Amino acid sequence: MSTTSSSPGDPPPEEFELSFKLSQFLSPEQAHFSRNAVSPSSEGNSIPRNASPSQVNYVSNWREPCPLPTDKLGYILDNQVWHDVKFLVGEPPTTELMSAHKLILAMSSAVFEAMLYGPLSNAQEEVINIPDVDPTAFCQMLKFIYTGKFDASIQNAVDLMYAAKKYDVQQLTIKCSELLRSDLTATNAVTILQAAQLLDEKELEKKAESFLISNFGKVIDDEDFLTMTHANLCFYLGKDELDVGELDLFFAALRWAETECSRQGVAEVTPESQRVVLRDAIFLLRFPLISAEDFSLAVVPHKILTSDEALSVLQYLTVSHDKKSQLTTLPFNSRARNTNNVYTAHFAVRLTDLVYPFEVDQSISIVSFGFPAPDIDDAAYDVALQVQVQGSSIIIAQTNQSLAVKRRSTICVKFEKPVRVEPNVIYKVVYKLKGPDTFYADQRIENYPVKSKNSKSKTVNFRYIAYSCRLVEIAFLF
Repeated sequence: MSTTSSSPGDPPPEEFELSFKLSQFLSPEQAHFSRNAVSPSSEGNSIPRNASPSQVNYVSNWREPCPLPTDKLGYILDNQVWHDVKFLVGEPPTTELMSAHKLILAMSSAVFEAMLYGPLSNAQEEVINIPDVDPTAFCQMLKFIYTGKFDASIQNAVDLMYAAKKYDVQQLTIKCSELLRSDLTATNAVTILQAAQLLDEKELEKKAESFLISNFGKVIDDEDFLTMTHANLCFYLGKDELDVGELDLFFAALRWAETECSRQGVAEVTPESQRVVLRDAIFLLRFPLISAEDFSLAVVPHKILTSDEALSVLQYLTVSHDKKSQLTTLPFNSRARNTNNVYTAHFAVRLTDLVYPFEVDQSISIVSFGFPAPDIDDAAYDVALQVQVQGSSIIIAQTNQSLAVKRRSTICVKFEKPVRVEPNVIYKVVYKLKGPDTFYADQRIENYPVKSKNSKSKTVNFRYIAYSCRLVEIAFLF
């Protein structure tokens, strides 16, 4: 039996065979390092014999606590392993130097591919400057690219979405949009709306727009409202659906104008400078919806309106309805805003009443009239209705409708637009119902109390000229 002799210090045959095979693929230095690295230490790590400290660091196996590919990618990002591109992100004094891997960025983004490998590549620059992206947002975008982890907050989601859109990281853009849509509040809705407009995120813009219209009363009380662009200010002041008192909108517009003067570097804020920055937005405020008393005491003293404009509004507010046609054209919209706060007054009625004369003690906008429905199921009616000024031929509203109603409910006849009625004017509601007999309503409420936005109690008094002539229901706005 033959035996193989070996010299002291030679590696075992199997170890020598491994080193020989590796040397076919590695440089001499790498092959030598591999031969010396196969002896395990007491802690289980492969450390070369007689290794220097730098060699020990090089071969310590950081991969073991990083089982997943995304874990490994996160490790090489965080610990700057094999980085080959650097970015200087942000504007002074908050700039930050960050590094990454060209290949991984180019795999994740066509923009990074063009930037780092395209014909106009600036990858040869020692440091690539990115002044328009927030450093925290850029860092979070890198983390998402490497690991898929999304840990943005609502506070920086806008900045992160900007970075994602700029570098075409589409999945990150989607996640940012979802986060912003889920957490719209009065304190951030304007910022989110305008970010969505800037980044052409239509779905997010639509959601923010809907939130703003429904919550505009709360939005105008927050500082975020003051960042609104002039175009957006005009858009929302022109909306019929705002659930806000007109006087509140006036004061909000003044606050916005004062802030805009400061943004434009106006040395002194005056009524004239506020009027200049408001431009056509001033004509979207519906001053005729404000009471004559509030207009005189709260609006006129600010001198934001010209004398002629203020006089025309005061004339409109004080002249009786049948003489308003003699006034000059009003420069402001008098149409009531179609808010969600539709108040309803209920009254007792008689079956035979076809004409309802009434008056109110303050201006309201009537949304609909209600009449008693029959004591049968699925009744159908043809309704012809007019609102006239008593003692004249003036018809201020009319409608013809076909309606189906449920048993013992209310026949609700709604106008296409709210109908404005003024105090101290007698109106009459003339209607014809074609359908089954109606029933008699027994609720009798003449004064209907409601609360305005500032929580001060208000009461609308409905006075009927003939006691027996009463509508079942009047839905109205202030």
